[in-house]
Amino acid sequence: MGPLLFLLYVNDLDTVCSLESHLKLFADDCKLFSETNNRSNRTLQQCIDAICSWARVWQLQININKCQVITITSSHAPVISHSYYINNVCISSSDNVSDLGILISNDLSYKSHIQHIVSKAYQRISILFRGFVTRDIVFMRKAYITYIRPLLEYNSTVWAPTEIYLIDLIEKVQRYFTRNIPVLAERSYKDRLSVLNIDYLELRRLHCDLTYYFKIFNHLTPHNPADFFMIYHPPLSSRSISSYLIKPTKCSNKLESFLSFRSINAWNYIPDYAKSVNSVQSFKKHLKCIDFNKFLFGNAIDK
Repeated sequence: MGPLLFLLYVNDLDTVCSLESHLKLFADDCKLFSETNNRSNRTLQQCIDAICSWARVWQLQININKCQVITITSSHAPVISHSYYINNVCISSSDNVSDLGILISNDLSYKSHIQHIVSKAYQRISILFRGFVTRDIVFMRKAYITYIRPLLEYNSTVWAPTEIYLIDLIEKVQRYFTRNIPVLAERSYKDRLSVLNIDYLELRRLHCDLTYYFKIFNHLTPHNPADFFMIYHPPLSSRSISSYLIKPTKCSNKLESFLSFRSINAWNYIPDYAKSVNSVQSFKKHLKCIDFNKFLFGNAIDK
């Protein structure tokens, strides 16, 4: 009952913020954000003050040491630096903040996050190899899938890279692990994956993206498809009856890396019968039967 009662206790927190600011809650974590400019940061500071007042009334203490400010701006815009205060204590600012396990950078590149999870995965592989003498394939596969691969895939729909060097950086972790299993050491990377019955990491991230697309179109997420995608519906006079997603011909590299853009071509490639299934599990089964190699760009992939 504890977590449920706490959620009920803090559920009215979002009512203290003005319309110009937005607040997101997850358990005891709170994010406050708004669009600002060089002239004023008054709106956001007023919301912070309102939250502090709310916390005092309900006898909850804000941990200032865990609070950070990050300013997100486009590459062409100057960085706007404002100071914000909690109970007259200045909140520290940072170029990277951790949000529910994801490192968010001020340029939304996710390069820092990818480097962090890759480093953490190598550390865990080292612990695994030092801690166990056995190199039995069944054991190593299970240990990898359970303890290492989740580090490289958690919430990948948010941060999945489109830059080849970052794609390769992640894939190298799996290559390193499989190469250090003695009976597989002399085989090619593709053969090692075949023996272990696991997929390329890049392919798995693509499947995650496409599964999320499916959820969006079937209203299993908070996203409205029309707000998330540009959808072309052919006229009745057309021979084609299939709608498809439109990818802008001109957009920045940053925009192309977002979920709503990066997997559009792969989604349009999926047959209509696969998109029209009634469940997520059925859709995932269809994905496994489709060859997506031409939508994979990492150097580890055999085209």
